[in-house]
Amino acid sequence: FGIGYHLRVQVPGADRERAAAALWSKVQSAVEGAAVEAVADEDKAQAADAPAVVAFTLPLAAIDAFGPLLEDIEACKGELGVLDYELAMTSLEEVFMRIGRQVEHPGAEDPEAPAEAGPELEVEDWSGGWARAPMSWRSGVGLVAGLRLEELAACRRDLFMRVVLPIGILSFLFYASANFTILDPARYGSMMAAGGSMYPGMFLG
Repeated sequence: FGIGYHLRVQVPGADRERAAAALWSKVQSAVEGAAVEAVADEDKAQAADAPAVVAFTLPLAAIDAFGPLLEDIEACKGELGVLDYELAMTSLEEVFMRIGRQVEHPGAEDPEAPAEAGPELEVEDWSGGWARAPMSWRSGVGLVAGLRLEELAACRRDLFMRVVLPIGILSFLFYASANFTILDPARYGSMMAAGGSMYPGMFLG
């Protein structure tokens, strides 16, 4: 349903094409399955000299490659002309909106789906700015660790259903079976032949 991360990099508007191509080359080589995000038509109509944002979608499965990619971008900021960048997780609202569109229009192309990988890159004009702390290798390691914890938290229900619940059911059945004694057929037959009265206690050890 589009679960992943958004990487948005702010670049100068005058140098947007060169910066976008260089960034895509780095993202494509570092993160398998990455894609360029489509840009809305109204965002394309901004002034040509305004700061632009190049946006990519990074799959959750490639989370281990995010740290090295961000370190590479930080080290080449001057060469690439990067003004700022951010990494954000796909929100639940985006996921639900995409599911709703798929239900209402099955088979239709999703206008917000990531664009196919290719040489043509679309950039989004941006007139604002982001506040961020300097990136270091420690920050990269911490970022990957935080994303990994988010992934584990999202998988807790799946872990419970596949591991904890089956173990609990087996433990209960084993404990319950240990409290019953199998009735001896020979003993049961002799009591029936004698015609004696039977009580529940006779069937238990």
